Amino acid sequence: MRLSRALGLALAAGVFAGGSGPWITFTDVAAEAGLREPVIYGGVETQKYILETTGTGVAVLDYDRDGLPDIFLVNGSRLKLPPGEPPVHRLYRNAGKGQFEDVTAASGLGRSGWGQAACVGDYDNDGWTDLFVTS
Repeated sequence: MRLSRALGLALAAGVFAGGSGPWITFTDVAAEAGLREPVIYGGVETQKYILETTGTGVAVLDYDRDGLPDIFLVNGSRLKLPPGEPPVHRLYRNAGKGQFEDVTAASGLGRSGWGQAACVGDYDNDGWTDLFVTS
């Protein structure tokens, strides 16, 4: 039996085995981990255009080569922006032990615009991870 099929059967057995409490629980720990800036895409009350409904992306990479996974959050926008600074993409450096620090300004990646997705890879074969952001 293939491992993926065995794992699927084991998970299904666990789900349908019953029990008194939830099998899987999720807890939002973003603020405690240092991920404090909101991700914006679309209007606050309504999302009436297709562009506003698709959400944004995330890329996990080791931008500083310290062996820890860092997080790049693609930010969207709104067709009618409120006064103030527009939303920007964010890069969070993994400081270890579940903590992240916002290094967006120092990295030069704090651009605004309607981002959609991001992907990573060594595009130019120089040994460094490259980041590609789509709009």
